[in-house]
Amino acid sequence: MTLYHGSATPGITVLDPRFSDPKDPHIYLTDCPALAVIYAHNPVKGGYFPYFFDKEGQLCYEEYFPNALDLYKGFGGYVYTAEAEGLPQRENMPWAYKSAAPIPVTGCRSIPDLYGELLRLEESGELRIIRFRDLTEQKLQGIYKMLHREAQRESLKDHPESEYAQFYQAHFPFLL
Repeated sequence: MTLYHGSATPGITVLDPRFSDPKDPHIYLTDCPALAVIYAHNPVKGGYFPYFFDKEGQLCYEEYFPNALDLYKGFGGYVYTAEAEGLPQRENMPWAYKSAAPIPVTGCRSIPDLYGELLRLEESGELRIIRFRDLTEQKLQGIYKMLHREAQRESLKDHPESEYAQFYQAHFPFLL
């Protein structure tokens, strides 16, 4: 099965678990190439990827604040391909697979303009971008509750110097 891995790191020849979260050393891959594009740039250390798959299986990116997609402006990245069979899926994420063992890269696509690529994916129907202005108040309240729980779990209030806490301070100060 062909799987994809998005990264800002050029020249990867082997997808190695050392590139992932040290708390859970696995390499993560997806069967959705558009999702790999989203992961080709990590806007903030700590992870900020506001996407989901809707009931029809459509990949959706939600802007949790005005012009959030701009976080991709000025960045390039890479979508690596790998062939792997029998990998376990991540819990509650049927589109994501993980491996504790290294996996050789079989291909790479350089994307010099991730922002432009996300807009192209939207135009082609491979990605639905939900703009902040189109979110209902009820939806925003649900998002803010989820982000508040994340801020508490990560103890962002106790670590205001961290990049993740500064990201929250810039975009969601009312949640800290």
